[in-house]
Amino acid sequence: MQKWKIALALVVLAALLGAAMGEGADAAKTTWRGYALAATWVTADREAIGIPSLKDEGLAVLVQLTPEEGKIALGDVQDNREELTLMDADGDIWPATHCVYHNVQIDPVTMTPTIDPQQDNVELIFVLEGKDESALEGAQLVIAGAEPGSIPLDGVTREKPE
Repeated sequence: MQKWKIALALVVLAALLGAAMGEGADAAKTTWRGYALAATWVTADREAIGIPSLKDEGLAVLVQLTPEEGKIALGDVQDNREELTLMDADGDIWPATHCVYHNVQIDPVTMTPTIDPQQDNVELIFVLEGKDESALEGAQLVIAGAEPGSIPLDGVTREKPE
């Protein structure tokens, strides 16, 4: 009689742990404009961000979003970036001030840059004026638009992906 209670308790505990682990894995994901996106990197290290012209009045935060499948259209990001904001620990909302694009080509004849219209990921930069790194504790990426949601940033890696 006692063994089945222990077995049942172990099954329930395993189910609860599995659900909690699954929830944590999905916590840094959301849907935006038809893309299943994951937050794959967050940093406040200005050297890692690599844009010397960023304002010095506050905390610069880079949030990298990567589609779970395929790529993300450059036009979707350029046209709708205002739907992606950062809410800091105090509840203040910050718009993205910059967006880092990859796969930039220089035309050898005209010397004009062109950006690949399909990007592997999107790197949004937010400048939180008057804030320090404590503003990131409990911060979230807030998504507006047709599919509102948010991504908690606490569990997102601070190490730059390769």
